[in-house]
Parts: sequence; structure tokens; C-alpha cells
Amino acid sequence: MDFFEREAEARSRSRIFSFLFLMAAASTIASVDLLAWGVWAAESRYFPIRFEGLPTLSATDLIIGATALTLVIMVTAVIQKSLALSRGGAAVAELMDGTRLTPPLADPVRRQLLDVVEEMAVAASLPVPTVYLLEREDGINAFVAGFDPEDAVVCVTQGALDALSRDELQAVVAHELSHVVNGDMTLNVQLTVQLHGLIVLSQIGRGLMNLGFGGRSKESRSSIAGAIGLIVLAVGSVGAFFGGLFKRAVSRERERLADAEAVQFTRNPGALVGALKKIGSLPCGAAIQSPKLDQVSHFLFVEPDNALGRRHPSLTSRIRAIEPDFDGNF
Repeated sequence: MDFFEREAEARSRSRIFSFLFLMAAASTIASVDLLAWGVWAAESRYFPIRFEGLPTLSATDLIIGATALTLVIMVTAVIQKSLALSRGGAAVAELMDGTRLTPPLADPVRRQLLDVVEEMAVAASLPVPTVYLLEREDGINAFVAGFDPEDAVVCVTQGALDALSRDELQAVVAHELSHVVNGDMTLNVQLTVQLHGLIVLSQIGRGLMNLGFGGRSKESRSSIAGAIGLIVLAVGSVGAFFGGLFKRAVSRERERLADAEAVQFTRNPGALVGALKKIGSLPCGAAIQSPKLDQVSHFLFVEPDNALGRRHPSLTSRIRAIEPDFDGNF
């Protein structure tokens, strides 16, 4: 498959996920409308008190208002996230507190990372991406981000530099660059923007719950805010559920293809297997401690155990795709 075929396939997948996003957004709005109607019906039946001078609110008016408010919140969230990521891959790297690596570098390990990225970019026929190091992350992980190959960045954790051999690091970088070749990187950024619109209600609900139930003092707590937050979180869970499905649909197929192409780029299947086995055997594994993890979990080389809703294929299945006789012991 040549570049133009991959590009066409990526555009097709992008259109499919945009359509699915609209369906998920409609489901989220419908759940809000159902809740609003339920409140209106309960109020009309059990608290039929009317105050003189105040207009009577019909179910239709309430549903229209709830729909408009939900749309405004979701569209605002999408625009906000789109603007935040408008600088491409660098914005995602900085979101995760990445440090940009530029030569000359005194540290030979960091110089080696730049060399490996350059080598794999040449092997994949790509422009050499900018490299960021996640210095605070001890787990073994990596990701690429950007809208196109020209603004792509590769982010690698400090744990990967510390634990992996040069060949294993090369395999991980090759895996990530295959996402650039296949258009997965662009889709991931688009998915991040769209998912923010779907999960914003659950984030608002969680914030209200923390405000209402999680205050350090009795004065800072509000049972009303907490109860409202719980309701908003429940409604927002519809969007979060669909967001998880989208991530899963993107991740499983594409991760296996990226593993296969990493082997093709490096001509060294043992290196990729070695990196995956180290992740499975070390205590820190692929852990990412950043509070922004869930915004980029579908980008990662291996999805950490602390990510909400596992979407990547398991380490064992990925290893067995390359080494069929693997016994499952890391």
C-alpha cells in the first residue's frame, strides 16, 4: 500500500469517526433531554405549585433549552480543545510536560534517542520529527502526535531510556513512526478533540462532586452541588461510554499493524518483543503518572493499567503475534 492509499484510508476512517461522533453526541443530548423531561414530569405531578407572574414552562420549552445548553457546552469544549492543540504535536507534548530535546546534548543516552529517531524516520521515509522526553515518567512508554508528518513529535518516557536497550528503543520508535505513516497520528489528534466534547459533561459532574462531597471543611462542602454533580456525571457517562468505544475501535487494529511495521522497519522482531516483555516484567510497567493520561491514553505505545477502560490489545497477544510460542511468562 503506497502513501496515497494510506492517506485515502485515513480520510475514510476520519469521516466514519466523525459520523459516529455525531451519533454519540446526539445520544448524549438525548440523555440530557430525558433527564430534563423527567424532572419536569416529576415537578408537574408532585409539586404543581405555580407562582403568580411567572410563566409556565412546558416540556417542549424545557427540552429545547436543555438541548441548546448541552450543545453550547459540547461545542465550546470541542473549540477549546481544538485551539489548545492548534500548534500540533508540540501542544500535546507540552500538555504531558514533555521537554524538547535539541542538539547538542551532553547526555549520551539522550543523544542516542535523537539518533534512533533520525534513523527510523529515514527508514520510514518521513521527515525527522521533533523529540520530547517525559522526564517525570518512570514507566516504559512513548507516543507520536501531530496533524501531519511535518509537525509530528515523538515523546518518549524517561523510563524507556533507562530500561530499554538501543535495539529495543529503536523498535518502540519504529512502532510509533508507523502511526505517522498510516495516518493514525492525525486520527488520534482528531479523536482527542472530538472526545473532549463527549466527556466534558462527565468532567463537569466530577468537578461538582469533588466540590460538594470532597471539601476539606464542612463549610466548603455542599450536598446540593454534590448531588447535582452526581446527576451530571451519570448523564455525561453516556458520552464517556461512546468515547471509550471509539478509542477501543481505533487502538486494537492499529496497534497490531504498527507492531508488524516496526518489525519491518527494524528487521529485528526480537527487539520489539524484548521491549514488550520488559514492560510486562518491571514493576512500573507502562505507567504514566500525569493527570492528563486519559486525554492521550489512545496515543500510547502500551496503555497503562491506570488508564480508564483498557483499549489496546494485551501485551501477551502482541508478543504472541511475533513470537507464537511465548508462554506468557515475562
